[in-house]
Amino acid sequence: MKLIHFTLAAATILLASGASAAQPQTGQASRPPNIIFFLVDDLGQRDIGCYGSEFHETPSIDQLAKE
Repeated sequence: MKLIHFTLAAATILLASGASAAQPQTGQASRPPNIIFFLVDDLGQRDIGCYGSEFHETPSIDQLAKE
């Protein structure tokens, strides 16, 4: 239950910080921020390709990290 509360709190903080950081500068058109939230179970830091995994193939996540 604590993990669910932590996850919801982290998501709220990320959404709030993303919304405030996406405020348009003077003269720029406003557009909604791009937010990607991954919710996975039992994923270690080294389990995706962009962080060194040679076993798991994660081409889409690797491309997002590259961009």
